[in-house]
Amino acid sequence: MEPSSPEWDDKAARLRISTVGRISGKQHEVIVDFVSDNESIYITGVRNKRDWIKNILRNSDVEVTIKDIRKKMVANLVQSEEKRASIQKLYKKKYPIISRLVRLAGPGKRVFKLTVR
Repeated sequence: MEPSSPEWDDKAARLRISTVGRISGKQHEVIVDFVSDNESIYITGVRNKRDWIKNILRNSDVEVTIKDIRKKMVANLVQSEEKRASIQKLYKKKYPIISRLVRLAGPGKRVFKLTVR
């Protein structure tokens, strides 16, 4: 699922991500905000202590659903501060009200790049 493909809808506000529980081994689904830059999809959480974030850190294989499209993907941690700053700008543009309250991709936040497996 690439943002530039015809099936992609980057105007969707949220996506559903399914992770494997790090303790239970069972599938867990949550809905999260996301942004894209026409090349990749990025997700982050308001709090790093969310179970879905801990699950991804243990097992990066995820399933992502946007609208009715479901794909197997890999979530890789974004390390570059420069890239994180550009992702923060994407969040500010897409979610202006939330971004005023919370630094979604700011320092200390875990940001993941989603790529097709």
